[in-house]
Amino acid sequence: MKRKSILILVLLFTLICSIASAARPSVTANDSYFDPDSGQYVLTGNVVITIGARTITADSARFSPVTMEVWGDDGVSFNQDGMTFTGGSVYVKGPARTAYIKGGSHFSRGGLTIKSDTASFNWKTKLATFDGNVTITQNGKTWTTSHQEYDVRANVLR
Repeated sequence: MKRKSILILVLLFTLICSIASAARPSVTANDSYFDPDSGQYVLTGNVVITIGARTITADSARFSPVTMEVWGDDGVSFNQDGMTFTGGSVYVKGPARTAYIKGGSHFSRGGLTIKSDTASFNWKTKLATFDGNVTITQNGKTWTTSHQEYDVRANVLR
């Protein structure tokens, strides 16, 4: 019985360690410092933040390791699972599992391209939402609308 208990504890510890390391962010930038008043890292120049399967790049950003939030400006991109969103700024709200792109959003995946004023992507629901001056190009056809949703899981515009 004691041997089973030890084995269960070892397996549980291994599982917890693997989950913790999977969520650990990787952050690089030309310059960075930690602002103790805000609890955020302030990053400038070639910023790359990778959290799990998501990579955020920007010219400048702030990152909170406690709340898992990212605020990026200038030349931003948000990449996950073969999808790329680019724009003027990005706010990634980790607990809500959502990225918000503003300042002229551009999305591409396979043969689909969507441009809009703003976009958001929820990586739990796999739903991307585009608003304002939306231009969609798919299979050689282009059309415009004011709002468009894209179900990433089903690969369907709705």
